[in-house]
Amino acid sequence: MARAGQQLTVTCRVETAQQAFLQKGSLDLDTPLKWKVYGDSCTVG
Repeated sequence: MARAGQQLTVTCRVETAQQAFLQKGSLDLDTPLKWKVYGDSCTVG
């Protein structure tokens, strides 16, 4: 738990999305980008 004055950085969701793109070979990040995080579907583009 973050205390007053501390910044909490959570990167696991970003890392999960990046892994999905890498596994599909989408290194150029061409749209549409689709991935799931904790069961929620996400789309860009």
